[in-house]
Amino acid sequence: MVLSRYPGDCRSHDAQFLGAAGGFSGARFWRIVAPRGDLCLRRWPAEHPAVSRLIEIHHVLQRVYRQGFRVIPVPVRTLDGATFVKQAGHLHELTPWLAGEANFDAHPTDNRLRAAMVATARFHVSAATVAGVEPKTGFSPGVIERRRQVIALRSGGLHRISAAIAPAAVSSEIASDLEPLAREILFLVSTLISKVEAELRACETIPLTLQPSIRDLRGEHILFEGDRVTGIVDFGSMRVESPVGDVARLLGSLVGDDSPRRQTGLEAYESVRSLGDRERKVLPAFDHSEVLLSAINWLDWLYRQGRQFDTWQAVLSRIRCLTARLRNLAEQGDIT
Repeated sequence: MVLSRYPGDCRSHDAQFLGAAGGFSGARFWRIVAPRGDLCLRRWPAEHPAVSRLIEIHHVLQRVYRQGFRVIPVPVRTLDGATFVKQAGHLHELTPWLAGEANFDAHPTDNRLRAAMVATARFHVSAATVAGVEPKTGFSPGVIERRRQVIALRSGGLHRISAAIAPAAVSSEIASDLEPLAREILFLVSTLISKVEAELRACETIPLTLQPSIRDLRGEHILFEGDRVTGIVDFGSMRVESPVGDVARLLGSLVGDDSPRRQTGLEAYESVRSLGDRERKVLPAFDHSEVLLSAINWLDWLYRQGRQFDTWQAVLSRIRCLTARLRNLAEQGDIT
């Protein structure tokens, strides 16, 4: 058993299985009531992350925590000093249970928006001084990779996804609602893709500050008690990247295309960490490509790869949000 590899005060017979805990990554979670306190056991999907990647992620989290940024899930060490357990083809990690709920959507106040953006900036400031992965100046790996993905879509990827769309390919729970959204997404992506590629091309040779960044920071990964951020969770995608990618993704997740509230969020972030002119220049490219690629990736996962999820209505809700954002981008005309 995984818990037998940890100190005695981490072990308990009282373990509540939480399934995917509302996420889409394929991870599974248990809440452990133990003498040390409530803990969270996470089983990563078999496909990712690699052992070397998880070691790097844990190194960053530990160093950031030591610098005083405490609202992150720092892994508990096993009896032999490791930060994870490998068992039955999966990596497992045990962390303290972070208080709070990921409920920004239920209470989307400006105070909570500011708190989320301030917490993000504080993480970036702390992560910038992690030993072994000091900030450097270079071209954004994310911008370069996204342009490659967009080119692949234009070179036959969109056609292959379009050909796979059929009600029988997805769960009957969402098939009838999903198909018209899928057709609309394909139309909107085909309308926007050349402009998004041009944005990415213009940004891929802009030198940026690169440092450990979360790279999958969304509203459902921010825990709140009232207006206070009590946790940031899910660091499985963390790599060296421009922090502005996290800013773009989180703003899009929290407030979408609401310009005044986006400005409120940016001002809160910059009260801790200033965005330079170059970061501001690439922010729209990160945002627009995130929307376009996220929408088309969902269609690929569902219709071509046949991925299964615990909460189909949550999947449908995510796709509706992405479709709405694509519509807004299309209505803007020249997004560059």
